[in-house]
Amino acid sequence: MSLSELRWLVVSLRASVPADLESLGFFLMEAGAVGVEERGGTLLAYFPGPENEGPLLKGLHEEMALRAGSGGVEISWWWQEQEEWATLWRRGLAPRQITPRLGVTPTWEGAPPPLPGVRWVRLDPGMAFGTGEHATTRGCLRLLDRLLSPGERVADVGAGSGILSISAALLGAGGVTAFECDEVACQVARENARLNGVAEAVAIRHETVEGEVPLPGGPYHGILANLQR
Repeated sequence: MSLSELRWLVVSLRASVPADLESLGFFLMEAGAVGVEERGGTLLAYFPGPENEGPLLKGLHEEMALRAGSGGVEISWWWQEQEEWATLWRRGLAPRQITPRLGVTPTWEGAPPPLPGVRWVRLDPGMAFGTGEHATTRGCLRLLDRLLSPGERVADVGAGSGILSISAALLGAGGVTAFECDEVACQVARENARLNGVAEAVAIRHETVEGEVPLPGGPYHGILANLQR
């Protein structure tokens, strides 16, 4: 099935009692969601359309009730076509300064506002994780801006859209090796590196990193790993 033919099962989850949304989000990803979004206390999870959604939804109801406590959760769901989703997810994305030296702007927004000392990462995440909107991505960018010294070598494990690798290169890293197990994400990251003029500085490797094996290409001065647990 091509991407244009793909449809998504969107599951909306709201806990009726206070719950650990981060933990619930991790579970949804482990259950097969390729993306989880928080909107005002509601989690939206996107699953590649299963042939039979019944078992998946039943399992989510049971597990969510356990994880959210005795009050349970409110779950609703609907189907969304790939082409519609590919357009809708862009809403709300706009140029945003993340750190004193880094900003992120979508490629479709045109030229970002000129700000003294700010390097803009031009990004089209496509089907890969990493837009600068997620709190973990922003946290990594802030730490990177604070800790990276010019000339240091950096590894990015689970590179996604390439946002962290590109940012490291723009901040003066001596070399960046980006590891990503998803081939589509690798293609997205390569294109984003090219758009930002750092294709020569960022080596993107389609590779799965194993915990018991030394990281290829080391040693590194720093390792970025914005990953699922």
